[in-house]
Amino acid sequence: MGENGSSKKQLIVNQIVNKVISLINKDVDIEGFQEKFNANRGKVIQGRLVDIDRTFHLQVTDGKIRRLKNPEKVDGFFETDCVTLISLFKGKIKVVNPSTMEEKSVEYTPLDAVRYGDIRLGGDASSNDLLLFATAVYKEAYPQVRSALNEDFRELNSDA
Repeated sequence: MGENGSSKKQLIVNQIVNKVISLINKDVDIEGFQEKFNANRGKVIQGRLVDIDRTFHLQVTDGKIRRLKNPEKVDGFFETDCVTLISLFKGKIKVVNPSTMEEKSVEYTPLDAVRYGDIRLGGDASSNDLLLFATAVYKEAYPQVRSALNEDFRELNSDA
């Protein structure tokens, strides 16, 4: 993909991240999850999409997920790529049986992505807390996010 294609992909991914945050804040009881997972400490999490060199910062406060610009401190991080991010939003990945070369789609969650090494977690924030929180929010928000992002997925797939 040329530089123009990469810039377009960055723009689309940025729009997807913003849309997902907006949908989650609107449709998910973040305050309930904050209480359940003791996620009331205002930790700043840095997300990085390595294939397009895009970094963003998130913080959960007052029952909302917020994007921050230039935070003073980062408590934890996750790194992944656009394919993984899109697969999470779609909720499925394609796998190939090496014996039969048969391809099939299987469910794909944040826990799967970490288990397969598709998302790397680290930093001072508890990776376990981050993963539990992300998984709970994902399960709650998945139907609305997938429905709302179908057009964005088509645009991204046409550029890939």
